[in-house]
Amino acid sequence: TVPDVDFLKNKKTLVDEFQHIIKQRARDEAMLLLRTFAETGDYLTDISERISEKINTYTYELLDYLETQELSHDESNPLMKCLLNYCPTFIRENYKEHILNNIPDTHQNAIIACYIASKMVYSKGIGWSPSIVDILPLVADDINIIDPSIDDDLSFDLD
Repeated sequence: TVPDVDFLKNKKTLVDEFQHIIKQRARDEAMLLLRTFAETGDYLTDISERISEKINTYTYELLDYLETQELSHDESNPLMKCLLNYCPTFIRENYKEHILNNIPDTHQNAIIACYIASKMVYSKGIGWSPSIVDILPLVADDINIIDPSIDDDLSFDLD
């Protein structure tokens, strides 16, 4: 948390940054609503519900995965970058170490999952489902796929 002294001293900056974040999220939601409405003609309330369902689905899938992983707490880690990007600039710049090392992992996981899920839905749309092409960069980095020596240890005789 931001100490009271810092909050009061930087209240205008913090309020401006929070308002900016709220405007960004509202714009993202509105753009997806309008884009989906133009494509489908569905009621905006139905589209809004599907957006929420998709974000929640991805969030819970990511949470299920993240709960099995050890978080790195290194700011260069892509997941930690998501955690930091979630925060307003003032907090990110002035409390980075606290964010990385003092927020419980369960809370970090929840923030990361929600951040990624909402970014994916707002950028890709509610009809998007990951395909092999979408995950190709991950596949191409998988040692079990790119290292031919892994298959060399198959030492059985077919005779």
